[in-house]
Amino acid sequence: DTGVRMRNQYRRSIVNRRGHSFDANLELSKIRQSIDGRYMIPYNHPLNDYIGIVGGYEREEREDVFGNGAGLMLESAVLGADRVIKNPLGSWQHTFGVRYRLDRLTENGIVEYDKYPNNFLVPGSEPQQQSLLVGYTASKVSSNDRVNPTQGFKQTYKVEVGSESLLTDVNLAIVNAGWKALYS
Repeated sequence: DTGVRMRNQYRRSIVNRRGHSFDANLELSKIRQSIDGRYMIPYNHPLNDYIGIVGGYEREEREDVFGNGAGLMLESAVLGADRVIKNPLGSWQHTFGVRYRLDRLTENGIVEYDKYPNNFLVPGSEPQQQSLLVGYTASKVSSNDRVNPTQGFKQTYKVEVGSESLLTDVNLAIVNAGWKALYS
């Protein structure tokens, strides 16, 4: 339970005469605070091909959740860039990107090892972890109406890789696939 929370979004569709745009999100609660932003720059086509620069910071405090007064503070910072290529009329959308992420875990008191978040449970893991991930995403939306669909299907496939030789604590590969359907 985060208690009372506030979320706010700021979006500016046109920042300058070259068609740049910006949006930012802010979330505040007693235990969790986060801010992130995205700046989009048109590349070959103002709506279907652009570069996005993203950044964000998140902080979450888990105090006295273990019953002995001990707690954890999790902090994450992300900085990255994407190139998004959209194809009109239901074709595949392609995203190529690079993302740097830094995670930090701080203990307050003695916390049982099995109560740590999953990414810090790996034997020998450090309280500070970093990764530089290079990725590719392909997604496609098919629907009977682009504005107000009553039937549709979305599929997304994503792969990201990181290497110890390039600012990542361990060699890793992340593969995700997702499907969503709408039938009313």
